[in-house]
Amino acid sequence: MSPVTLIEHSLFHCLDFKGRAGRAEFWLWIGFSLLMTAGFYFIGLNAPLLSEIWKAWFAISFLFGVSLTVRRLHDMDLSGKWFLIIPVGILMTFAVATIAPDLMAQMLWIPVALVMVLYFVVGFVPGPAGENRFGHAFPPRKLPFA
Repeated sequence: MSPVTLIEHSLFHCLDFKGRAGRAEFWLWIGFSLLMTAGFYFIGLNAPLLSEIWKAWFAISFLFGVSLTVRRLHDMDLSGKWFLIIPVGILMTFAVATIAPDLMAQMLWIPVALVMVLYFVVGFVPGPAGENRFGHAFPPRKLPFA
């Protein structure tokens, strides 16, 4: 499949929380998002208007990333609710920090570790070929013995 077709598919399904997304689509978005965010950040350091555009891009990028991560979880035949592991970990960290403020510095690694583990699993574990309960894979993958 050509990168142009993959980008086109990604743009048309950027706010779609249903269906599946392959690893190529996931990594394409991660790379594009990181490049755009870094570009807006470094260019917008001295330009107030570009700084505001960077903030808007960050919000849009976050929303698209959540959608893509949920679809990537669907590709692995997992519920999109697994994405909630990140906000739950953050809330638990801050809840413990309010009870014991001395532990806050030691507990900041928990949300970071949760994000890293989730994105490692989502980015590298292949989904099943063919159809699962969330639909057909995109791009269509051939079954191993078909």
